[in-house]
Amino acid sequence: CQCIIAISNTKCDVQFSEPVDETTAEMADNYMIDVGISINSADRDISNTSLVHLTVDPLNKGATYTLTINNVGD
Repeated sequence: CQCIIAISNTKCDVQFSEPVDETTAEMADNYMIDVGISINSADRDISNTSLVHLTVDPLNKGATYTLTINNVGD
């Protein structure tokens, strides 16, 4: 299970239900947002290894997006 939290229009946090593998969690290509929004970077949190910080292209306020995650290991 994942919970996605918008931190700003270019930053999102993904909270996984368990710790994730650092190598696969930090591969931006493992994340995709619909409508052509690019994932610029993915960084696993240092102290909470089930949290990943995404930097993305600017998002529109009030819009709904779908985040797809593939190949992130636990």
